Amino acid sequence: MIKQFLICLGFIFTCFPGSAEQITINISAKLSSSTCSLSSGSNNSVVNMTTGLLNGKNLGVPFGLTPFNIIIENCPLEINTVNVRFTGASDEKMPNLLQINSGAEGEANGVAIGLYDMNITNLDIRNNFSSFNLTHSSDINKLSFYAAYVKTSGEMSPGKVTGVTSFEISYD
Repeated sequence: MIKQFLICLGFIFTCFPGSAEQITINISAKLSSSTCSLSSGSNNSVVNMTTGLLNGKNLGVPFGLTPFNIIIENCPLEINTVNVRFTGASDEKMPNLLQINSGAEGEANGVAIGLYDMNITNLDIRNNFSSFNLTHSSDINKLSFYAAYVKTSGEMSPGKVTGVTSFEISYD
């Protein structure tokens, strides 16, 4: 019985020969001598949102829409498109929204911050990407966005609303 088991075990290891495939990956890239400069006003900026009223607001519907801009300058002529991606902690109840700092005394609960492009389309904080065509006739390009409050729970309390997001810029 043990002899048959060892023979079967030997067949298992020899009946499945390894194989490998060769795959070719083509990589295409473009080098630039420089990139655009981020305006000093866009670096570590604070978006001061308008005061929002919670009463009568519907769950998941943005309110208190506040515009903000990322300003880039001195873009080389070979760069024609700027791509912006926001990152940050997502809200537990509505993960497409930016989580606010809550739990401390005086801070709001039951609300999150929505980020939106210039067409008021939600930028899912977990996976987003906005593209802008550059205007080379001006040294300054303004990339426009919006932030808004979004009610995430029927149980909410008013207070201070703060959240932190980062953005990444890439070029085409």
